Amino acid sequence: MQNPYKNRILLLTLVVILLLSGCADVRILEELGFIHSAGYEYAEGKGENDRNNLLVTFKVLKAEETGGKGNETLTTVANSGKEARTRLDRQTNNQLVSGQFRSALFADEYARKGVWDIVDTLVRDPTIGKRSRIVVIEGSPHEILQAEFSQHPDVGHYIDQMLDKEEKANKIPNCNLYIFSRDLFDLGIDPVVPLLKIGKKSLIINGIGIFRDDRYVSKINPIDVPYFYFMKKNFKGGDLNLTIQHDGAEEQEIILLSNLISKRKIKVQRGQGDQIKVNIELNVMGSLLEYIGKLDITVDGNVHILEEAVAREVEKSAQKVVELLQSNGADSLGIGMYVRNSMTAKEWKELDYKKQYPTIDVSVQAKVVIKNIGISKSGTRVGVQ
Repeated sequence: MQNPYKNRILLLTLVVILLLSGCADVRILEELGFIHSAGYEYAEGKGENDRNNLLVTFKVLKAEETGGKGNETLTTVANSGKEARTRLDRQTNNQLVSGQFRSALFADEYARKGVWDIVDTLVRDPTIGKRSRIVVIEGSPHEILQAEFSQHPDVGHYIDQMLDKEEKANKIPNCNLYIFSRDLFDLGIDPVVPLLKIGKKSLIINGIGIFRDDRYVSKINPIDVPYFYFMKKNFKGGDLNLTIQHDGAEEQEIILLSNLISKRKIKVQRGQGDQIKVNIELNVMGSLLEYIGKLDITVDGNVHILEEAVAREVEKSAQKVVELLQSNGADSLGIGMYVRNSMTAKEWKELDYKKQYPTIDVSVQAKVVIKNIGISKSGTRVGVQ
């Protein structure tokens, strides 16, 4: 009589053998090269209409046989991103894979001509996560990816950590493949991306790049980024450092608000014909961490004077950001989405919003509340009545 358990074991063994023999995609970790970052720019000495004018640089991570990690930088000149991938694959003894891809770095000169041709290929690649970032480099991505920083041996992870920190502090936008593609094809909004440049001993976050469609057109300087964020979304956290100089006054007041809580409302009013007026209402609350000026902020009423002064400065600076965006035809705040929601689908279809956007009357009103002024001389935290 046959043993049924013995037959089951033989059957299970046969199934395992068949499964293992059918696995054609067996990969050994040490034989793989993980593309972590990719840089795209025009090749030096090549015109934008020349064939093979695209300089592509890959930062590749490798697992060493000893258990450690290494990296290498691969560079080639090609006509497209996919062609470059094929050429770079022939430069290394590792099989290049994209499962750990984290960031696409575009030279500002290249980004001004449009980035969708590259972004499209990245979005279509199922092995690349849609959370992979898009960054504009002021200068050369190749120079950054091959640079060596004594405190940061892996430049790819260095970039990741910098961007993570700045995003959490509401100093740069979180722009990944999904968000960029969504804002590019959505009606009434344009993408924004972080700007990065190389310094003498470190990398530097240098503001926000604004796009009109898929073309990089201008930047918001770091000093103006908080005012952009006040208008862009509601958020908690971050700081506002500003200097106020009153008309006719020689001395300046230096103010630092921390632990910000910012809320904004965008209201659309429609007049005769195609006349559109947009009002952006800002409500900002924060703690006064630093004040250098003539006001004695422990005296009743002086904090409210300071709140009014900060509010007027916020309005003035935010209005400058709006003018910058409108002059470049970049609706980075998504005002068009509110305009679209204020009318019927037929009216929106008939409205040439792209043409009209630069002429829309956009005004900013701000209210600032200082919830406390820090520690007094007596050592107690002082609130505001």
